[in-house]
Amino acid sequence: MSGVKDYSNLALTEAIPSGWEIFNDRLAGGGSGKVDYSYRDIRDDRVIWFFDLPKGTSKTFRVKLHAAYEGEFVLPAVKCEAMYDSKVSANTASGTARVSK
Repeated sequence: MSGVKDYSNLALTEAIPSGWEIFNDRLAGGGSGKVDYSYRDIRDDRVIWFFDLPKGTSKTFRVKLHAAYEGEFVLPAVKCEAMYDSKVSANTASGTARVSK
């Protein structure tokens, strides 16, 4: 949830563990629903959302993934930072993702 002021020009980066593939709904003819961000950049190994966060609000972003390979993979930290204010940033801890049949 947003703190005591409005935040603008935020970038939320979710790196995807190797062994997983991002399902890009734009390429599948979808993605025309309501969006709660200014821009979304989908790359091979990460998704980056750009958005504003008014005071007292929160946002949830989702990404569809396909587990392509079995194994145990490093789950990178999710990072959010203001693009033009180096004092505004946050991240989660990294973890482990396990894929099995």
